[in-house]
Amino acid sequence: MTDTEHTGYMGAVRRKDTGGRRNELIAAAARLIAREGVAAATTRRIAAEAGIPLGKLHYWFAGKDDLLAAVIGASIDEIRSVAAAAAQTHEDGEPELEAAFRAAWRIVQQDNGRQMSHIELTIAALRTPGMAELSKYYDEAYEFA
Repeated sequence: MTDTEHTGYMGAVRRKDTGGRRNELIAAAARLIAREGVAAATTRRIAAEAGIPLGKLHYWFAGKDDLLAAVIGASIDEIRSVAAAAAQTHEDGEPELEAAFRAAWRIVQQDNGRQMSHIELTIAALRTPGMAELSKYYDEAYEFA
């Protein structure tokens, strides 16, 4: 793999996000899902939300499932990062989970659509053949220890 490529969900090799377009598509998909649900988040509507031609979406994602996986990954990564930064360590070396959970919950509270998006994305992952691993990823991502 070259420095201009990345491996997406399902192992598809796509171009590296040199101009931020991949992240724009992830953010656009997240906004659309929060506003209208997973069913409304077609690749055509996501591309329109991001302001790019539909064909360009496939430079970065193999398809909708690959993009949904990236949305899940970005959301979980953000929550993990905030929780890890907030977690304090006890004298015994164990993290203080209450601070981590409170920080993670603040992210959900700040965005009314985020909790609904998480639920819908989990259900979509469970119901979509080949995406069961995403629901496991979602579950495992909430383990802070």
